[in-house]
Amino acid sequence: MASSDGKRPPITGLDNLMRILTRIKCKNQDYLDPDSMDVWNDAQQTYYDTFSKYPEPLCSILGSLVDSKLCMKAVNRVQMLLRKRIDLLQKSSNPLLLEHGIKAMPNELLAKVFEIGHYAMEGCEFSLRVSHVSHRFRQIAIRTPLLWSRISGLYPASQIKVFLSRAGQLGLRIQVCPPSNEKAAGASLESFLGDMRTYSNQWDCKIAETVRVQAPDGLFFASEGEPEDWECYSSLRTLQFIGCRELYESELKEFADHLISPEDGRGLLSLEVYSCRGISNDFLEDLEETVGKKLRWTAR
Repeated sequence: MASSDGKRPPITGLDNLMRILTRIKCKNQDYLDPDSMDVWNDAQQTYYDTFSKYPEPLCSILGSLVDSKLCMKAVNRVQMLLRKRIDLLQKSSNPLLLEHGIKAMPNELLAKVFEIGHYAMEGCEFSLRVSHVSHRFRQIAIRTPLLWSRISGLYPASQIKVFLSRAGQLGLRIQVCPPSNEKAAGASLESFLGDMRTYSNQWDCKIAETVRVQAPDGLFFASEGEPEDWECYSSLRTLQFIGCRELYESELKEFADHLISPEDGRGLLSLEVYSCRGISNDFLEDLEETVGKKLRWTAR
């Protein structure tokens, strides 16, 4: 703590410590015995007047004891300052080391790191975030198709086209989560998948294989009529409904009947229903008997 004049007080015992360190250096010893009188005993004259009333060797011992305590006090103070200094240097060096490591990392390895980050995060925002860090990150991200294989149904058409062009031939995972004022989630899903098919044909890339629907207040209207009405769903392999409170059993039955094929490897491979209050456990159990393990669900 600084004194009233703004100056920090000297470290108590520092002079005592420096004298001992000087003697240790002069002796050039790797190991010091705590009983080495020629190294440690430098306090006889310093504290002679203080302890002169005591006979020897008590006078010298008491003087050395005071000297040693002062040295320890200085050591503790210096040690504390060194810890703070080390912490400061560590915090200052960590981001610089990280920056240096990233700059030295080959582009191919950095792309793998981006892919790990993609798998570690939910949602569709990782690609946008990592591509706006720096020019180098952007160039690598653009050339990494996996990062662009997740698309939000809230993206405008122009952004969807960009994602499709960068995803290439990878199967896409679509997250349909309409705004709170968007009620017709089912209709939005059908329309969105139809648009995706159009965009995909234009860009010569695969269309959605996984669609995740999170629409708490959305109303679902499954397609009716001829098989071609379900053509927009033909590429789907996984369809997830999560927290869709207005999805009911009749709509889910339509999805299962039209999208799940009895042939292995064809049609929808996984129809998943989680936390949808309009779907009863009994209904899901009956439906599971019909479609088998392709239906996945959790009890309400």
